[in-house]
Parts: sequence; structure tokens; C-alpha cells
Amino acid sequence: MILVDSHCHIDFPELHENLGSVLERANMESNGIVLVSAAIESQIAEFENETDKLEMLNELKLDKTTLKKVILAGYSLLNLITF
Repeated sequence: MILVDSHCHIDFPELHENLGSVLERANMESNGIVLVSAAIESQIAEFENETDKLEMLNELKLDKTTLKKVILAGYSLLNLITF
């Protein structure tokens, strides 16, 4: 599993320049990829109620938080399921 911060071009421009090769290698090795936006996750975490969190996710056209995506990818990597 590879985690890539979608805002990496700001803090680590050299990583952003190589993002294409990172994605290509992940594909070749059949690794899952989770795009992470620490900035968006931070904003979502500031909301105290679920309604506001869901509203922000809807505005961004996201179906789940990055945290949820990372957890699901981890379960998948370990061949685990949830109920």
C-alpha cells in the first residue's frame, strides 16, 4: 500500500515530479494507492458533528474520509473483513 499526499507538490516538489513513476511502479507491483490530503483531513477533523463532516465530504465530492480509506486499504492488505 502506498500513501501519497495530494498536496505533496507544495512541501516536496521532487516527490510530485516523480508521482507518475510512483503510480506506475505501484501498478506494476499490484500495490494499492491511497491519495491523502492532510489539509482536507485536518479541516474535517475540526468539525464536531457528523452532519458537518458529511456536508464537507459531499461538497468535495468525496465518499469517505482519507482515514477511512487508509483503514479499508489496511484491512484489504491484511486480507481482513469488517462487519
